[in-house]
Amino acid sequence: MLEKGVQDDISNLVSDASGIGDKLDRLQDKVMNKLAAQTEYIARLERKLAHAEAERDSLMAENETLRRKMAQFDSVTTAAN
Repeated sequence: MLEKGVQDDISNLVSDASGIGDKLDRLQDKVMNKLAAQTEYIARLERKLAHAEAERDSLMAENETLRRKMAQFDSVTTAAN
């Protein structure tokens, strides 16, 4: 049989280990929640980027169309003079 002091020490160690395990579980939960939040944030940014790129491409195509129309207009007005 173990002495009372040794039994208390073992009991304290088990209690401390259990407390550390609980703290690690809470920390893991916090980290996983932050990771999930950051993953969602990155996904939102990627969607915004894709939308911005599509908008840019659309505007560039519209700009090119307007350049061609302006060139045609210039050639018509130059020929008329």
